[in-house]
Amino acid sequence: MSDQPDSSAFKPLDERIEEGNTEENEHVLPEDRPMRAVFPVLESEREKVVTKGNEFITPERIQALHERASHALERIRAEVNKIELAGQLFDKIERARQLLFEAEENFEEGERLIVEVEHRLDFIARVKQASRTVGLRLFGYELFVFLMLIAVFVITNIEPQASQINRVSPFASVNLVQFINTLLWGGFGGVVGALYALWKHIAAEQDFDPQYALWYITNPLLGIALGAFVFLVFQAGFFSLTAGIEENVTIRSALVIYVFAWVSGFKQNVVYEIVRRILDVFRVELGGKTEETQKPGSAEEERK
Repeated sequence: MSDQPDSSAFKPLDERIEEGNTEENEHVLPEDRPMRAVFPVLESEREKVVTKGNEFITPERIQALHERASHALERIRAEVNKIELAGQLFDKIERARQLLFEAEENFEEGERLIVEVEHRLDFIARVKQASRTVGLRLFGYELFVFLMLIAVFVITNIEPQASQINRVSPFASVNLVQFINTLLWGGFGGVVGALYALWKHIAAEQDFDPQYALWYITNPLLGIALGAFVFLVFQAGFFSLTAGIEENVTIRSALVIYVFAWVSGFKQNVVYEIVRRILDVFRVELGGKTEETQKPGSAEEERK
């Protein structure tokens, strides 16, 4: 504690007010004051920002990426047996190395290319593993279903079972043996389609994915169901190969029905075409009746 009085107390009132305003202005930051000019950014500050962003791209990381590229090259030589695919992967590694040699700023792009190559190599390894496990199991399943269909086909078509089956038919105009055979031929088509898909994706294209295993399991069953649909379509008389609506007359061209059933099981798009043709028939028949009684505003209501 000093006994000397404060000299500011003896200053005039105007001087003390000006000193107070000066102290307040010193504590106000430039960004808190509107309508003030923005300080220019010096080049040295920009260089500091760039340097701070590049400090994560260290020589160690670049060297590690080069080592990953070399390891990927070795894996391509050892694991990839398709020349075209190997060439594409070699090109990506070469491009990644060129980017790394040009500038450090290309590190991310080069790393992305290396990751793509590594992902493709890992996928090839998974395909080989799945082909030896899931692929072989699916092949055994398809073979088992195929043998079962053959057994049912033989039992159904030999005498006296065939005659007994026809006698218990619930409809007089429906040959039950032909109906069962149509189901079986649809199943045959589904089995062959599944076996062809296994060969295509395991041996030819080498992109087998075990996530599609359910498709291989259900394809023979779907073929059987589509075979039943094909039989009903021909029995109903939608094609000229059938008996139409004549009473007590069965299908005249059973072999053609079996061919359609097999094709439907093998390629489901055939059934979609049959359905489209049936819808066209109904559209023509219904269209002639509705055009006469159609009201002016009914077309707009159908579109909504």
